[in-house]
Amino acid sequence: MESNGIYGFKRYVSMGMLARNLQIIGHAIQQMIIQHFVNINSKKTGKNILGFSPEAMQLMMKYPWPGNIRELRNAVEYAFVLSHQNIIGPEHLQEKITRHNINTDQKIFVTTLRPSDSVRQKLIQTLKETGGNQSKAAAILGISRVTVWKHIKKYNIDLKTEIKNPV
Repeated sequence: MESNGIYGFKRYVSMGMLARNLQIIGHAIQQMIIQHFVNINSKKTGKNILGFSPEAMQLMMKYPWPGNIRELRNAVEYAFVLSHQNIIGPEHLQEKITRHNINTDQKIFVTTLRPSDSVRQKLIQTLKETGGNQSKAAAILGISRVTVWKHIKKYNIDLKTEIKNPV
């Protein structure tokens, strides 16, 4: 039986032997755990996602993870569902993760606001091009119609004023 390397790491994760509070784990180990879940989800879903962008990783590292390792695993799975690129960005993270960081670190707020603004603007532009047709916009953007709908809600896009009747 191999006593080091990935096998040992997987054994500790599966046996629940990691610390319940991820904040006491060093950042390098926490990044290893996140990357481990990325690799697992990549194999499971067949998506070629390589990891998190530096901004998204910073948000993940600053979140306190009150639900321990399971909550972290679920957050990575959630990001996988939303991401249709090879890197997971801040816009793919759960709102509670980005909201927590906005409240605790103004510098991160500025970092995460820029990708959100560009996603919002890109979505508005595409919806204008398709006359507000969410299915066509989803096809152009390479995302699901449900993701378009979630982004419309997340970024408070008013279809009547911003899309159908542009100023």
